[in-house]
Formats: sequence, structure tokens, C-alpha cells
Amino acid sequence: MVLYYLPKCIYVRVEGSTDVFLQPRDAPQLAGVDMTGVLAITPQTRKWKFLPSNMSQSIEVARTQLPLLPQKQCTLHGVQGKTAEPGFIVHWTFPPRLSKESIWLAYYVSLSRPRSFKQLLSHGMPLRKVIGDGPPEEIAKALHDLFADKIAATKIACAKARADMHWPARNTS
Repeated sequence: MVLYYLPKCIYVRVEGSTDVFLQPRDAPQLAGVDMTGVLAITPQTRKWKFLPSNMSQSIEVARTQLPLLPQKQCTLHGVQGKTAEPGFIVHWTFPPRLSKESIWLAYYVSLSRPRSFKQLLSHGMPLRKVIGDGPPEEIAKALHDLFADKIAATKIACAKARADMHWPARNTS
């Protein structure tokens, strides 16, 4: 449905809720309707300053929207370190001034969180070059700095465990 004007509110029933958030006197048209678990979601206006790349002064912007999201949604940041169940939707469009490192991380997270590509709904196509080129140098260096000692210690521990269990040494060729 296309709305030409924002409604005063949208009524949403919270499944499983036993709370009564609205009273019929708040909404006379709902008299006699079971209001258990029903919320009135009202439009919210947020302001921020936007600095276009071709200007020296920022522009104040206001956006009014109904703060509704699909069930079980989360942002790219919220899915880091998790498996995206039941799946993942990705739009391969990013802000124009997003850094090369941030774009690579967004690609990596988007492609690695679903259990399989059958669980990935892609709007548009990712640029193969972003992943094909590998992580930006800054990210590769940060990972090396964070984990080099741990990787070396793990290799030593594995070699010792193989020797203790009389397993053959790992072939590194």
C-alpha cells in the first residue's frame, strides 16, 4: 500500500504479550476490540547534519518515519560473530564516502554469516574485486598483530600433542 501521508499511528500486536498498552478511551474507534498486546507506533522525526562532499557547510536534514522493522532483523554490525538464521538479506549499496576497509568488512560479514548461499538473498551483485583482492593491508596487519603470537603458540601445542600421542609430525610441504 502506498501512503501519501503518514498515519497518526500504526497499531501493532505484540505476539504473546498479556499487557494492555492502550485503553479504548485512547482510541474510541477500537471500543470493544481486544487491545491485549497492542501498541500504537507513532511517526518519529530525527534531525542530523549532512555534509555533502562538494560543500563546506553542512545541511540540517529531518526525516520522519514509522520505526517499524521486520521480525528478527539486525544490522550488519549486530550479526558480526553470529550465524544469520534463518538467512540474510544484503543490499550491495554503500554510502559513497565509506572507507575501503569498511566496505571490505561489510562484504566479508555479508558473505560469511549465512550457513549457505541458499540462505542469502542478494539485492544486486557484489563486486568480485572487493573480496578477490583480499583484505586491505590495514586489516591484514591488524589481524597479524592480534593473533600472530596465538597462532605460533597453537602450532607448538599441536606439535607437542602429536608427539605425546605418538602421531606422525604434520607434513608442512
